[in-house]
Amino acid sequence: MQEPKQKPDTLRNKYQRTLELSFIFSLLILSSLFFAFQKHQTTFELPLVVIEDPEIIVIPPTAHPEKPKPKPSRPVPAPEDEEDIGLQKDVVFDQLFEHQTDLIPPEPEEDIVYEFFGVQEKPRLKYFEVPKYPELARKAGIEGKVTIKAIISENGTVVSAVFYNGNEIFKDAALAAAEKCIFYPAKQNDKYVKVKMSIPFDFRLN
Repeated sequence: MQEPKQKPDTLRNKYQRTLELSFIFSLLILSSLFFAFQKHQTTFELPLVVIEDPEIIVIPPTAHPEKPKPKPSRPVPAPEDEEDIGLQKDVVFDQLFEHQTDLIPPEPEEDIVYEFFGVQEKPRLKYFEVPKYPELARKAGIEGKVTIKAIISENGTVVSAVFYNGNEIFKDAALAAAEKCIFYPAKQNDKYVKVKMSIPFDFRLN
């Protein structure tokens, strides 16, 4: 015997109920999997960092200056051959070092000052300047001898004079007189040389 055919409404209700049950069953499976995964999930705890006295630094925006445009270089004519290159190098080198010899100072000549007893021909007095008697010493009735150390040049003039010994009251008068004295210069190996010597001054009241 043939089974009686079911009505379309009955089939539709049965199909919808089956879908709902399948959906609920799927949700139950997914929920159980989700909670099972949460139980086995490893948790990580970050260490606590405490910042004391934070300092705020304001960094200004970096300025980017405009780069200067390169100046156009002048074209250099190419030499015709290698011989011209060599000639141009020689000319430039000569122009650079043409006046270099004028910039190098000459080596100073050795200036030797001989002692009085170390020269073959000693200086001799040509002109003696009588010192002016200090008025203060004259009023006080002071007399005395003064020695001046001097350097006599190759021309016989006094180029340096210093007070050596004696009464200080006669110092200025003796120095002024020593600088005006003139000598026949000393000789060493037939050549006039500088020499050190002493010039005495005797201050006496008449």
